[in-house]
Amino acid sequence: MNTNNNVNNEQVKLDSLSKIESINAVEGFDPNLTVSSESELTPLEKAMNAMCPIAKYKDKTLGEMIRIDPGALAYVAKSGDRYGHEIAGYAKLICENAVQKTSA
Repeated sequence: MNTNNNVNNEQVKLDSLSKIESINAVEGFDPNLTVSSESELTPLEKAMNAMCPIAKYKDKTLGEMIRIDPGALAYVAKSGDRYGHEIAGYAKLICENAVQKTSA
């Protein structure tokens, strides 16, 4: 059974290498070019992925907070001086998006 898995894994590796070679063959491809995944995120996605600054919820993202404790999220949105204006702005964006979705 391990032999079949090894064969399948080798085929996947070969297929992946073939795809990489195809990508490299594209005209103008720069293998040193890096694209930050952060730059590809929308403002709402960035907000949803930001960590909650409240100690009680330190392992939660702001996106999770809308379901866990929306009141705490609203508090963060109003507390730019305490938690920083970027995090407060993210929380406000999430709250506004939630209101838009419920109004629609």
